[in-house]
Amino acid sequence: MKRGFCPVDIILPKKGIDMSKWSVIACDQFTSEPEYWEKVEELVGDNPSALRMILPEVYLDGPEEEKRLVNIRYFMEKYIEEDIFEEYKNAMIYVERTDSTGKMRAGIVGGIDLEQYDYHKGSHSLVRATEATLVERIPARIRVRRNAPMEIPHIMILIDDNKKSIVEPVAGMKDESKLLYDFDLMLGGGHIRGYLLGESEQAKILAAIDQMHLEEARKAQQVIADRKADVPSVLLYCVGDGKHSLSSAK
Repeated sequence: MKRGFCPVDIILPKKGIDMSKWSVIACDQFTSEPEYWEKVEELVGDNPSALRMILPEVYLDGPEEEKRLVNIRYFMEKYIEEDIFEEYKNAMIYVERTDSTGKMRAGIVGGIDLEQYDYHKGSHSLVRATEATLVERIPARIRVRRNAPMEIPHIMILIDDNKKSIVEPVAGMKDESKLLYDFDLMLGGGHIRGYLLGESEQAKILAAIDQMHLEEARKAQQVIADRKADVPSVLLYCVGDGKHSLSSAK
């Protein structure tokens, strides 16, 4: 069975790194507000930060782009040489993000199988875009990734799990899981916590995904029986945000 979602190797800054300065908003935000990114620069200062490894799109195709691309690779290599990262092999992380209004959203960090993703209109792949992908935006993102030793995606995948069988049960397991981070996000971004999930928790998540896949396949077969229609393809994952990053990775 094609699953699409799986554990993946994840790197995070080691203890002692100021996570409130490390973590920044996605590069495609505040593109019409350069003053926001100026504030981020001031807050980060000389501290290790993901800001040094992304290209905020406010600078895309501008006079600073090439210099920033050079700096991205420089800082990636610098951080690797300084050994500031901890690597978690075959990992999944349960995340709780509380926004500035107090609303909490939960999710699971893992890997998406790129072979199961197709951003083209009319695609029947297991992972699909929810809106049109602008192909002309992909080359710029490829320029950022060219010769880069690390990847910092900001992709959000949505699932239609009306039985709440995948993400919600993990909340009950978090007390037995290792707390990896717990900090305030900068500039009114709210608060975030991340828990490393063990093998048994991962197995439960993957089993729930497999069950959802089987149920969707049964629904498709029922459509055939009732309407004598063509086989509808199973859709498990919708790319809610970061579609151009995922397309560039593809």
